[in-house]
Amino acid sequence: MLKESVLTTTNMEVKFIKPDVAVAHIEWGIKGVRDPDGTPRQPQQGIFTWVVEKRKGKWLILAAQNTVIREQAPSK
Repeated sequence: MLKESVLTTTNMEVKFIKPDVAVAHIEWGIKGVRDPDGTPRQPQQGIFTWVVEKRKGKWLILAAQNTVIREQAPSK
């Protein structure tokens, strides 16, 4: 389904709860997705919401939510 897809991020906002804990909102777009039968899907846009924590110098995702905002209308 995703073999030929392209995912892009368009905006990111981060709010720190503590110096080592933050909530990130990442807007994304994807195109090139196909149904299992090979039918192309319309491009989509959405937003990831992540709770992240810095441990031993690395940021780890503790919780994540992905929401599709809308499918884009077909191009004419």
